Amino acid sequence: MIQNPTPGKALQYAGEFCFPRLSGTRFEEEAQGTILKIFDSLGLEPKIEQFQADYLLIKLCSRIALLPFGILILLGGIFYYFESPLSALVFFILALFIGLGFALYCQSSPEFLGLKNRFWSKNFYIQIGKEKPEKEILIIAHYDSKSQSFPIWLRILVYYLGGLFSVLASGLGIFLVYKYLTASFFLPLWGWIFIFLALIDFLPIFNRLDNKSPGAVDNAGALGVIFELAEIFKEQFLSRTRLWLVLTGAEELGLLGSRNFVKNHKAELGPNQSWVINLDGLGVDYSISALSRLGFPGKKTDPELNNLIKSIAQEKNLKFKMIRASLGFSTDAYSFLKAGYKAVSLGNINRFIHSSEDSIEHLISVNLDDYVQLLKELIYKIDQAASEKNDKRY
Repeated sequence: MIQNPTPGKALQYAGEFCFPRLSGTRFEEEAQGTILKIFDSLGLEPKIEQFQADYLLIKLCSRIALLPFGILILLGGIFYYFESPLSALVFFILALFIGLGFALYCQSSPEFLGLKNRFWSKNFYIQIGKEKPEKEILIIAHYDSKSQSFPIWLRILVYYLGGLFSVLASGLGIFLVYKYLTASFFLPLWGWIFIFLALIDFLPIFNRLDNKSPGAVDNAGALGVIFELAEIFKEQFLSRTRLWLVLTGAEELGLLGSRNFVKNHKAELGPNQSWVINLDGLGVDYSISALSRLGFPGKKTDPELNNLIKSIAQEKNLKFKMIRASLGFSTDAYSFLKAGYKAVSLGNINRFIHSSEDSIEHLISVNLDDYVQLLKELIYKIDQAASEKNDKRY
């Protein structure tokens, strides 16, 4: 019989990590030491994988992603205002292709500039269950944190609306120049509008990445859930499945930890035999929350796994809700979705993310306990289903 969660235990574990722990700093190393200490207290020895990361590179990418858009649209607007249509046309076309391409590149490939790697980060994981299972269950949470100067609503407004407006401005600029050349149709006011829209793309430069967030909701609460699951399952027999509890580093620097984990284990973990549950942003309200879509371009999280989680929540009388994240919002689950895995992301988006206000006072203990209860039941059901499927073969 699998033991029940201990009320408040997940919050107790989470409290060990409620301090700023930006990747590439000594505070990340302190968090890594805490991970090893807790696993040791549970009698578990995690496997450790190192990978290279560049704090400066990711910090740079997030701030200059829209800069080419801004410069090129600004020049296009100036030349349009002074009635130099061919020059304006060149800059609007460059904005549409170079500006958009650079923004997408920064979003998807933070190593692309090829700068020298500055530090080593680490992933930690333990495996519980059969050596050659029929199903692999991965429960994942990142342990790093970060803060940003802009509040979350302003980040969404600047990055995503700014990017959208830039694409529209580039296309409209090309159209207006075409009308100017073919029909002598000229609206000088649009020159100023282009200049104004271009200035929005310069705002991310002022969104500084720093180490001021205690990272309670993002993501100490999830770490607490992971460690309680380790305590519950460390001596339990899983008949047909293997449970992976994975703690990733440098998630806040472009999902680097999960991307390296996928690269290292793709051959071992078949996408058709593996279910991935990412935990990010737990403990902020009284519901079980799941994200329906992640990343840019958006990828849907696995509907079958989401429905199974929803049914378990209903069985346990837990409130469940699906959340549609803003375009481009990513968690570690996105790395697995891109690689073809069945993956979901549990947790809520909240105003404390990446801010100095993300302290332990905002963690709701009973909600963390609910996630432990739900995941315990989910693991048990997947293992039971795999066993029943195997029995039918014989």
